[in-house]
Amino acid sequence: MNAANGGARIKIVRRRLADGTVKEYRYDLDAKARLRYAIERRGGVHRLAAEYYGSPDYLRLSDSWRHMFRWYVGILERELGWMTLDDLQNRRARGEFYRLRDELQHTPNKADKVMSVLRRLLSFGYERNILDANHALKMKPLETGGATRADRVWTPEHEAALLRVASPAVSQLFRFLLFSTARLGDTCNMRASAYDGRWLRFTPSKTRRSTGARVMLPAYVLPPLHELLAELPRPTEYLLCTDQGHPWIPRHAWGTMRRAMQDAGIGGENLHAHDIRGTGITRMFEAGATEAEVAAISGHTLVVRSQLRAYVARSGDLAVNAYTKWARAMGYGATTLQLVEKTAFSNREKTHS
Repeated sequence: MNAANGGARIKIVRRRLADGTVKEYRYDLDAKARLRYAIERRGGVHRLAAEYYGSPDYLRLSDSWRHMFRWYVGILERELGWMTLDDLQNRRARGEFYRLRDELQHTPNKADKVMSVLRRLLSFGYERNILDANHALKMKPLETGGATRADRVWTPEHEAALLRVASPAVSQLFRFLLFSTARLGDTCNMRASAYDGRWLRFTPSKTRRSTGARVMLPAYVLPPLHELLAELPRPTEYLLCTDQGHPWIPRHAWGTMRRAMQDAGIGGENLHAHDIRGTGITRMFEAGATEAEVAAISGHTLVVRSQLRAYVARSGDLAVNAYTKWARAMGYGATTLQLVEKTAFSNREKTHS
């Protein structure tokens, strides 16, 4: 690194190529300049991404994930933009990938997401015969202890701490994510018309382009969810909104919740928005719900991929069973459940009259 060229900070990178020759790369350390440099040179990452953006693989992704994918690609272009396609398929590239991962160690989830996007791009390049190898395969994740998503759940203590300090809108958002097990993007985009007083119906964005599976949640069976839906202010056509009465945007929603977690003293627990969905799924299993019953609520595809199982997994009866078991596990007796169902039916009749 030197301060030549009018004081600009230039980083010099030397790499030994497969034929033994040493190649020197120079680029400005300023992030925007580095990004422009990568695009102008049409580096390997940029070229793979450009091809991938036009593929069915990319177009099948949800809108929110496509947005995040491009953001992570931007990080890769800034950090690895000097690498050509030949560099990417050189065995030595794996060391550069680990270097980038380690530089992001203070944000392990972000580091793992960046590496995941890199693996997908390189896999795409390998499958399309653009690259001869994918040297990002089987890279070790940085998440603490190699924990999987199933290991990260919100405990009742986490939940209570957050709800003590959360604003009404953040509290409503958290409780909806927990009891509906809907993804954050689907929650933010959900319209009030999806709920008829008894059933909440929506098509998850993740399956909209593939199976088209529709989720039907019998809210009247689960008192906490039924009560939450009844208290929502709904100043817009959207089901949930911010404290200012605006629709939630996924990225801002999670940022707001992260600030509430900091205020609650649980900001360092390595919990994420998707873990709220996983917590709801875990609690249904703990309440005795079967895999098919949980899938009817969460919208997951069962491991046995027959058409019959796919339809059965999302039947209304299984969804009712899942919520009933969860409600009983939380201490709601038969009398309370009958009263909630009667109230829900009465509200529905008033809505349609």
